[in-house]
Amino acid sequence: MLTYRQLRRAQRNYYLFMAFNVISISLLAGNILFLYAIRLGAGTHLIGFLSALTSVTFVFSIFGRRIAGRLGAVKTKGFFWLARYLVMAPVLLTLIPAVRESPVLALGTISLGVFGFNLFKGIALAAEKPIQGFITRDSDRAAFISMNNIILFSGHIAMGLLMAVLLGKDSPLFMYGIFIFFGIIAGVFASYYTLQIPEPWNGPKASSQSLFRNMVKAFPRPEFSRLFLLVMFSNIGIGMSLGFIVVYAKDVYTQPDNMVVYFTVSGALGALTMAGLLRFLSDRIGPRPVYFFFNALRLLFLLLVIAAPVFSSWFLTIFFLCTAFFLEQMTYWGFNAVADIYFLSTTKPEDHLDLGIIINMARGFFGMIGSLGGGFLLGWLQGYFNQSLISFRVYFLGSSLFFIANIIVLAYLPAARSIAIPAAIRAVFSARALKAMYYMNKLQRVRSEDEERSIVLAMGGTKDRITISELHKRLKSPSIFVRTETLLSLEQFGADKNTLGLLIDQVRNNPFTTAHIAARILGDLAKSGKCTDMRIRQEAEDALTEALDSQDYLLKSKAALALAYFCSDGLEEKVINSLRENMNPREIIYLVKALEIMERIEALPLIFEKISGCPHPHIIDDLILSAAGLLQTGLWFYSHFSLYLQDSKEGLNALRGEIPESGNSESLSRLIAYLHGPEYPPLLLDFIIQKTAVTGDEKRIRVLNYIRDYAERDGEKLPDKARYLCAAEMVACESPVSAQHAMVMGEDL
Repeated sequence: MLTYRQLRRAQRNYYLFMAFNVISISLLAGNILFLYAIRLGAGTHLIGFLSALTSVTFVFSIFGRRIAGRLGAVKTKGFFWLARYLVMAPVLLTLIPAVRESPVLALGTISLGVFGFNLFKGIALAAEKPIQGFITRDSDRAAFISMNNIILFSGHIAMGLLMAVLLGKDSPLFMYGIFIFFGIIAGVFASYYTLQIPEPWNGPKASSQSLFRNMVKAFPRPEFSRLFLLVMFSNIGIGMSLGFIVVYAKDVYTQPDNMVVYFTVSGALGALTMAGLLRFLSDRIGPRPVYFFFNALRLLFLLLVIAAPVFSSWFLTIFFLCTAFFLEQMTYWGFNAVADIYFLSTTKPEDHLDLGIIINMARGFFGMIGSLGGGFLLGWLQGYFNQSLISFRVYFLGSSLFFIANIIVLAYLPAARSIAIPAAIRAVFSARALKAMYYMNKLQRVRSEDEERSIVLAMGGTKDRITISELHKRLKSPSIFVRTETLLSLEQFGADKNTLGLLIDQVRNNPFTTAHIAARILGDLAKSGKCTDMRIRQEAEDALTEALDSQDYLLKSKAALALAYFCSDGLEEKVINSLRENMNPREIIYLVKALEIMERIEALPLIFEKISGCPHPHIIDDLILSAAGLLQTGLWFYSHFSLYLQDSKEGLNALRGEIPESGNSESLSRLIAYLHGPEYPPLLLDFIIQKTAVTGDEKRIRVLNYIRDYAERDGEKLPDKARYLCAAEMVACESPVSAQHAMVMGEDL
């Protein structure tokens, strides 16, 4: 495997290859060559033939398979890419008047040059997939392919504008010769930088099996067979319009050569837009929905050219043709790029050579069928209708059928780490999802811990589930701070099985760091009823129960509270035993709170023991509130207790205010006054027990008897705050609250 520096150097050389290659391609191929051929007298049949030669290039990959297996991927691509450009040199001879004046000789020379140009390209392309697979990783593959496309289409735009200016409205023929010459020179530099890329280790070998046999073995895999169908339908449909969009602009709308070049620039802008979208979306929503997106755009393009009239306004004509070229090139390159990403993501490296050749041959063969068939079909339609506009409408309607077929295939294409197409559509048109994807792309380029923390936190703030898979990866960060922010972000999304599994893993394997946060989240999910899978629940309970024996007091505290929300049998005794043995103040608070949630009123004597022995006032406060919760007094006790802590007299007066006039208010007031006495009077508890006896709650009476015995023995140790709780309980039994209080106690216990 390449080191990081070697990988980046190899990718940089590939980018330089792409930069010079785009100059060469812009000057030697595509619409420029079609325009030159038309100037020399080429008709629709020859344009269809030349367009077909552009596609048939991939058929020659079968020869490149053997050559790459012996010569190596890099040398195969570098040397045959060089031959590809040198073979175009004879086309310069068509500038000689004697050659140019013979249409058969001139167009034959161009055809032979284009044939050789694409023949050597086909051989070189056999090595393309192994090289791309070697110098990329799963995490940056879509970004790498997108950057190549950005270089390619930015170059097309720059070269298109330059050529449009140089051609002018009535361009001389020698200008095309200058373009061809400099295109060959740029191709030589492109080949040089190709040869600077390191040869893949264990690179492509010539397989002992035939290519056909390897194809037969691959076709049972739906990832390959359905991708093959998509490539077939797409390239037939693309072949029918790739070269003929130029003919459409010239025949139907009578556009001059320089304007067609400007439309080509618009097409390059569309392709550049595709590269940006692909870089932004493919790694986030996956190749399958992106393929669907480009297919929908292709149908939109075809709908436009089918429905468009001949505009009377020059501005509308230019705007329409720019839009048509924009969408045509955007979708053409989009299909190729997303198919490559899907192929590399679903194919083993050792299969990249043979299966890549099969995909390339399919592109070439079916593209050739689309181009050749399209040329004859369009010629027949023009003769039948005798009107260019109607002919092209019917022609493009036929092309649209192949992209409708694509939709059916896409419905059965395996996801390959893609989200569902409806979810992807919502994501593309959701500002929140687009913002989430922006952060996810930004996360791939972080260089510091603080930057990663801030991005992870922002991703959680979007609350879009598309970020979950990326957040899961951040739980393996070496930084406690990144993992902490990741857990807080994941908390926003509820509980899926993967997240729950990772939370359980954090509880078990990350004590003293982030385990306590994961334990707290598990408890919150159980509390809200979002953890319903029984197997996952059992795993979570086991991990949290194990955490009760941990040396990490934060983890132990949060685990106890989380277990209370799982409400499983047998956990109460574990928590009570842990409380009995524990002296850590924080753990005591959480263990007592857990017992309150579990409604274990029999633990109240133990809680009073902890209150009596605790030297920390604020810890006593929490324990008293939990005890009030166990006694079902917590619903109204909290506000009175808060007042008591601010001003004890006001707190006592608040309790007296709750005593009904019909009750034994004098006795109650006298008993409350004992709160500030030197000793804790058991008489208070006798009073409570008598009142509770009315409810017939024997379990609660037994507990209160235990507390009275404890008070007679060690009552002087109880702080005033605990005595205030007893007084509040006394009032609750006597006041109007007591009826509701007794009912709740009777139902719950």
